[in-house]
Formats: sequence, structure tokens, C-alpha cells
Amino acid sequence: MNVAPIRPDGPHSVPRLLLIGFLTLALAVTGGSIVLSSPASAEGFLSKIFRSDNELNSSARQTRKEIRQQRQRARPKPRKPAVRRKAVRKKQRAPVISKPAEPAREVVEKRDDARTVLVVGDFMAGNLADGLTERFADKENIRIAESDNGSSGLVRDDYFDWPARLPGLVEEKDPDVLIVMIGANDRQAMGVNGRAQPVRSSEWNDEYRRRVGEIAKVAGEAEIPLIWVGQPSYKFSSMNTDMLAFNEIYRTVVEEQKGHFVDVWEGFVDSEGNFVFTGPDVKGQMARLRNSDGINMTSAGDEKLAFYTEKALDEALGGMISGKPPVITGPELDTVKPDVSSMTRTPVYTIDDPELDGAEGLYGGIAGPTGDDSENDTAPVTSGLPPLPPKGRASDFGGTSRLPAGTIDEGDAPSRDEQAAATDRPARLSSTSNPTVSAN
Repeated sequence: MNVAPIRPDGPHSVPRLLLIGFLTLALAVTGGSIVLSSPASAEGFLSKIFRSDNELNSSARQTRKEIRQQRQRARPKPRKPAVRRKAVRKKQRAPVISKPAEPAREVVEKRDDARTVLVVGDFMAGNLADGLTERFADKENIRIAESDNGSSGLVRDDYFDWPARLPGLVEEKDPDVLIVMIGANDRQAMGVNGRAQPVRSSEWNDEYRRRVGEIAKVAGEAEIPLIWVGQPSYKFSSMNTDMLAFNEIYRTVVEEQKGHFVDVWEGFVDSEGNFVFTGPDVKGQMARLRNSDGINMTSAGDEKLAFYTEKALDEALGGMISGKPPVITGPELDTVKPDVSSMTRTPVYTIDDPELDGAEGLYGGIAGPTGDDSENDTAPVTSGLPPLPPKGRASDFGGTSRLPAGTIDEGDAPSRDEQAAATDRPARLSSTSNPTVSAN
């Protein structure tokens, strides 16, 4: 054990010597019976006794430092002078005027003889049926029947075969009009003659066109009007490219089958043809038309689909919606021509015709030339002189020769009578004739 040497000049030397003497005396009295529990305890006990001054001073300084820190924590911190804030007057917001809630359409009970409109297709057909149901809720003479399968299409006939099931639906519902909206799920390979053909390949297009034709033939065989609603735009550009190609197939095939194709594309894009979530609704007010997925419709979008379909549906129902009968045109229509036998034709009079007032001549008029003017037309060619202008016109210079200056002598210039005789026209005398040119 290292014991610090005793310095006689230290500040604690006297008390330390007294302590050592006291311990020596105690050992002498007890006969050295003071026993420490262990060498470590003995070493710690003696180190406290024989500590150096530096160690004692360091311990004291550490204690004083802790005391000083405690005192500083106990002292209250000086308060900063409170800064007086200027009173800020809040701006009054303009009152928000909420739009009055539109009154809900009155739902009326349909009549027994109401015309039935059957809507078939995929999930888009369901949106269209909802819009038509809402739009015609107050029409007692129009009933909307819906039969859609959200995941169906014309490609996966192994899942749902529309050409095979549609005739039974038409027979069951007995609709007056058939509306089809399908194709959103058809962007996939299709089996043709046992082989999978990619989307929009030549074989794929031919088979798809054939299946669309089978749907259209069902309406033709049932002798009911067919309305095929095209696909709208979607959020994904690649999907839009396919939808535009599908719409062209629908249009071509349906019009060949004497059906009506409804193009709704412009209702769900902006002015540049890009997809939009928000656009004008059927009343021209901005509204949310599509859900966040960019595929499904909102209630405003459903009604807009129905709005685009309404015109074609009105024609198919004979003007039942608008109250105006459709205009039928075609070669088979027997048009009734008006009877023109009793109509009299109004004679046409020229402005200088005296017969207009029942007279033989115009008042104050000058008799025009008589005879056939065909010979007079050749007079300027044979005589070399231009024809005389009518009297009073700006080009009538009162008999003065109109030949270019210097072409003939002044004495040889023909008179007005000579010019009239050359053209076989009566002379027209003028009081302003040139005195150098006299009539013989």
C-alpha cells in the first residue's frame, strides 16, 4: 500500500499528527486488538488518514462546485421584460354561401304499361343504369331494368358468355330498348382457334368484331332498338389507346346492324383530350366525375353517362322523353308532295318595263334602239369606232370623237351623225357638242 508522506508544513499537518498519536495510544491500550475486516478495508481506512493535501483540496473543490451548482439551480432566473405585442385585427372572411341542396327527384310508381329499358354489360353498365334510374325516377312511363356483371366482358367467354346468355335475358325482361355498355375488362388475350391472341392483333380484332356482331344480332332478331354506349376515358394512357380502338369497332359493327352508337368520350376529357377527375356535370357546374382510382364513376359521372344516352333513348322511344316525335327520313317513307296545280306564278317585270303600270312607254323616257341589235354589235369592228354611249352617262361627251388624239385630223373627225349612221343608230344631238365638229 502506498501511503502519502506526511508533510509538516501542510495546512492539515497538526490535526493529522494528533490523529496518528491517538491511534498509537489506542493500539497500546488495546494491545493491538483493532482488526479490520479485510486488507481492502484497511487500505481504504489508512488512505483516508494519510491522503495528500492535493487530494483533500480536490475533494473539497468538487464538493463546493456541487454546492454552487445547487445554489444556482435554486436561484430564480431573471425574468425577461415582457414584449408587448401589437394587437392584430383578424381579417373578417367573407361569408361562405353554400349552394342550396338540389331537391331530390320524386320517385313515382311505374305504370303497368311503362316502357322497359334493359341495360346490360360490365361495371360501367351498372354505373349507366344507376344514372338512368336516377334521371327517370319521376317518369312513370319509363322503367330501367339492369342486368350487369362487373367483371364480365366479351373476351372471357369462359367466365361469362354474353352472346349465349343475352337472348334469355331479352326473352325474360321483354324490353322495348336494349342498351349495351361493355369492354372495360377486355384488354387481355383472347383464345382464337385454340391459341391465345394478343390484344388488338389482326386475329384478335376479327374475333372481337364477330362477338360484338352477335350481341347486335340479338337485338335485331328481337326487333328492338339497340343503343351501344362507348367507353369513356380512363386514368391510364395505355388503357385509353385500347378504348379508342374498341369504340371504333363498336361504332362500325353497330351502325351496320342499324343500331345507334353513343360516344361519351368528350364528356370525360379536357379541351386537349386528357383524362380529368373533375369536370362539368349535366348542369354545367364543376363536379367530381371519377373516383380516386381513375376508373369508376361518381354519382355525377353516372348521371353524365345517362345524359349522353338520353337523346338516343328518346329517339328509340318515339320522343317519349322530350315529348317531340322523331323525324323519320329514308327512301321507304312516302312523303306527301304539295299540290301546285292551283298555284299561280307571279310575272317578273324589269324595272324599266312600262307594262308594270299598264302603259306603253316610260314617262319622259327616250325610245331605245329598234330592230335587231346583232348587226350593231359588229359595227365597231367594221368601222373601227367604239359604240356610242347612252346619253347622260359619264362617258358621253356630246359627240366629241373618242378616238385617240393625233390619230386623225380635226377636220376629218366624223360627226356624231356619222358615228350614228356607222352604227345604224339614231343620232343623239347634244347642246354641248364641240363647235369644231359640225354636222353636215
